[in-house]
Amino acid sequence: MEVDVQIMSGAGNIFSVIDNRKYKFNDKFLQRLAPKVCSKSFSKGRTEGLLVVDYPQNLNSDLLVKFFNPDGTTGMMCGNGGRCAVGFALHRGLISNDKQNFILEFSNTFYSAIFINNQISLGFPPPNSIQKNVKIEVEGKIIEGSYVDVGSPHFVINILSNELTNSVQIKSFDILGLGKKIRYHSYFEPVGTNVDFYIPMEGKIYLRTYERGVENETGACGTGAVSTAIIAYLRNETGLPVQLVTSSEHILVVDLIGEAPNFSKLVLTGETEFLEKNLINI
Repeated sequence: MEVDVQIMSGAGNIFSVIDNRKYKFNDKFLQRLAPKVCSKSFSKGRTEGLLVVDYPQNLNSDLLVKFFNPDGTTGMMCGNGGRCAVGFALHRGLISNDKQNFILEFSNTFYSAIFINNQISLGFPPPNSIQKNVKIEVEGKIIEGSYVDVGSPHFVINILSNELTNSVQIKSFDILGLGKKIRYHSYFEPVGTNVDFYIPMEGKIYLRTYERGVENETGACGTGAVSTAIIAYLRNETGLPVQLVTSSEHILVVDLIGEAPNFSKLVLTGETEFLEKNLINI
């Protein structure tokens, strides 16, 4: 069987996208399919996740989106994936260009979306959890960060304020080695965590993310950008809206609506791009 796969970029976050109205694949099959699709569908290498777009199952939404990591794990939110899914659905006619606001159901949660001048803004509900000043031991030294859950868990670290990282540059340090140790740290068991390393500089936040399920650094991470913006703002390191420079050097913008720390809405904005379209055999 051949499957039509669209490759998309959300600020450098690369996804394989399937229109499931045609195939009607169930979740168990998609979990098994995700590793193959992510590894085989892109001419330049492995994608960073599989997005599955479908008719809404709820009368209050315009679109159903499911996300699968390259290892087949699922159930988490993906911010840039949500933005790409909206762009894909507009392109395929699943949602109408006549509407200004869209509601998508993603990981059993509703998110709002707006399409403006080739950029898609995704509105998140309030954070599930914010834990500041969390200390864990890595390589015999203490790393302090903050744990944030905006539909996907993140441990957010300012590299300038930690002994293990304060002497390194944001673009050159060993994110794979340190990210993996933190991702699997006992503090975050049993599900583990994504890990965000950042520095505030020249009015922007420079960000690199190690993503669980990908088990590597990704070109960008939407939930990581939102989580990092929250912590940087609460630490008085940035104003609003927050501009974040991803490892792909694309810009993501995060705005935080409401009184800190009880934000009523989180808004992630950035570009999406269609890269290529391929057929793969399954």
